[in-house]
Amino acid sequence: QNLDKGSHKICVVSVKGDSKIEESFFLFHKKYIYIDFWYYPEDHYDPTPRDFTIEIKNKNMMLM
Repeated sequence: QNLDKGSHKICVVSVKGDSKIEESFFLFHKKYIYIDFWYYPEDHYDPTPRDFTIEIKNKNMMLM
């Protein structure tokens, strides 16, 4: 989606609602936003709670 220049806020919530992230950002020019969902169950060798990460980049990482 194309956004106007200025202040914006993104909020991502998991379907079950047990994980949420919000991030504010300011657009001067075109940006790419990448959202990852992380989770490893308790029986995994490195268990992690359900969590999101947001990265805002100047370049399209999918083309690299």
